Amino acid sequence: MSERTVKTIGWVMLLLFAVIGARLGWLMLAQSDVLADQARQQQTRRLDYYQYARGDIVDQAGRALTNVTENCAVVFPAMVADNQAVSPALAAILDTTQETMAARLALGGESAVSPYILKTGLSAEQAQALADQPIPGVMCLPLAARYGSPAIAPHLLGTVRQAADGWQGVSGLELRYDSYLRQRAGRKILAYVDANGGLSAETLYVQEPEYPNYHELRLTLDLDYQQIAQQAFERAGLSGACVIMEPDTGDLLAAVSAPAFDPYGWEAGAGDVYVNKVFALYPPASTFKTVLAAAALSEQVKLPQSPLSGETAAVQAGEEEPEAAPLEEAGEATAEALAPEAGEELPAEAEGDEAADEADEAIAYGPFICAGEYQVNEAHSVHCLGSPEGHGEVDLNKAFALSCNCYFVALGQSLGGDLIKDYAERLGLTGQQLLGYDLGLETPADHLDFNSQVEAEVANASLGELGVRISPLQEARLMAALCNGGFLVEPRLVQGVYDHQGQAILTYARQDAEQVLDDRVAAEMKGLLQEAVATGTGQAAQSAYFSCGGKTGTSEAGGVWFSGFAPAEQPRWVISVYVEQGTAGGVEAAALFKDILDHIAVLEGEAGR
Repeated sequence: MSERTVKTIGWVMLLLFAVIGARLGWLMLAQSDVLADQARQQQTRRLDYYQYARGDIVDQAGRALTNVTENCAVVFPAMVADNQAVSPALAAILDTTQETMAARLALGGESAVSPYILKTGLSAEQAQALADQPIPGVMCLPLAARYGSPAIAPHLLGTVRQAADGWQGVSGLELRYDSYLRQRAGRKILAYVDANGGLSAETLYVQEPEYPNYHELRLTLDLDYQQIAQQAFERAGLSGACVIMEPDTGDLLAAVSAPAFDPYGWEAGAGDVYVNKVFALYPPASTFKTVLAAAALSEQVKLPQSPLSGETAAVQAGEEEPEAAPLEEAGEATAEALAPEAGEELPAEAEGDEAADEADEAIAYGPFICAGEYQVNEAHSVHCLGSPEGHGEVDLNKAFALSCNCYFVALGQSLGGDLIKDYAERLGLTGQQLLGYDLGLETPADHLDFNSQVEAEVANASLGELGVRISPLQEARLMAALCNGGFLVEPRLVQGVYDHQGQAILTYARQDAEQVLDDRVAAEMKGLLQEAVATGTGQAAQSAYFSCGGKTGTSEAGGVWFSGFAPAEQPRWVISVYVEQGTAGGVEAAALFKDILDHIAVLEGEAGR
């Protein structure tokens, strides 16, 4: 090799060393932070502190209804050597099947490295079991689960699904306020993996976002009241709905649709369990008699002087009066739905006898003779099922307390269908609205669908059966007007949307209530409702701690109601309870009302007084 060749190679080598040196120097001086970060990235596993990167939904006091911090089982997929091998131990700890656990562990895929939540809502015993029986790649961490365990108001809050740009609301408030709740710059949980791929709780730390950004949806609900109502249905094992409302403001403190469903397993249109029964429409049964009573007291309408059956005539002639029926739901349901014939018109108002002719005598003073059956016309009659022998002589007070069908069918005939519809509309029963929650379009015909000129249809409507449908929300609003002095409140669920600094973005102010019943009528209705609990069909609703009033209802369709208020003197709560497939409003629904009210008394510190 010539000297010239050697020199050339030397220069080339020197040039290469210079380039390499310059590159190393640039990397060390200019790129050291970037490279160090990349090295850390390879050793770091990141987990969102929030299960779903969405804004918060909170109650009126700011307590979490979503993003609830609780013990969660977290999986670091790359560190789980064999899903099938660890499934039995995990299934036993987390109280599920091995097949379900293996499927959950496989969600990340074989090449996945990002950790994810395996199960939320671990009990203290489950958390301790994971600590006592360490499983590589699985840890228990306190994280913000989107929905608590058990889920709070899942029908109202709704559910989400994963979309290309994050988690998207698909039902309930999650859907209605999706544009505000979507995305959040949230904290991360970081963990370092050692050279052997090991990881321990000591390596975890929290990384706060540099620029926090999220929204908060604040409701009128009270977390404690919501839990009390939900747990009452769970203890009783019943299906139905409950609304707890402030009678003076219309704010909803609780709204329960039972049974609840798992928001993590939501499927669109998968069954009745996903129907929010708070807003669903049902025959109100005898709770609708409050509308007739309010109309009669307002209009000073008297009972018609209808032809009486032989039994009734005998009582009027002085024969022995039949015994009153037992108090449990004495006259709640009709024997059968009346089937009106086409073109059947209401008769002209019969001329009254001397007592009926007395000037403006209040309807409450009667008397009316209930013989257990009332003949609407030649083709149709109605029965007091709980009292086949009749309630005897009744006035409005007694008929209301005993829920006498015969009395209220007669009253309905005297009022007429148009006036019944007018007062139902006045008391908020021809449509439902809720501030902050769009319930969709409804028409009066969705709620009142009977022919005012067909007497059999008016008879059915008078008993809250065929032709009348309302929701538990409407029932609560009706009861609020009957106990707050006659004011129809506007129900409200959402207070507003706020940014992460507490600044209001969107608010829903309480609306001024309209007085729909005068003071006299409102006071008389309140007294009737108290008497129904004190001596009538609602006795099972009487709380040990609060005086209360209310009305039972038992529908031929199987649904039963109790709607009432407490304390009676100055009502703070209206509680409307609907139970599917019950036996009587004075049984299941009244018992639920009492259970809820007694637990509220404990919460409010009234139980020990």
